Amino acid sequence: MRYTYRDLEKEPLAVAEVLELAARGGFPAAGMVNTKSQLFKKVQPDLEHMGAEEIAQLIHDYPRIMVRPLLSEGTSLLVGFEAARYKEYLGLA
Repeated sequence: MRYTYRDLEKEPLAVAEVLELAARGGFPAAGMVNTKSQLFKKVQPDLEHMGAEEIAQLIHDYPRIMVRPLLSEGTSLLVGFEAARYKEYLGLA
């Protein structure tokens, strides 16, 4: 299986990429934010009062605030790691 690794600290997602990935995953941009991360607690963004583009900009500015890893084959998206979901997604289950 071919894959592309991207170091988001060195090459952050553009705002448009964040919005596209969220749409691919079928959830709002806020669903890509790791609200349990230390960075989230430090920055304390008010996600409930932020629009999708503001949240996408937040993820661009602070890539470590995003739930990781991201896995996409081009049409859908998995966010975070759960072994069973990965096996099913990759056809290994």
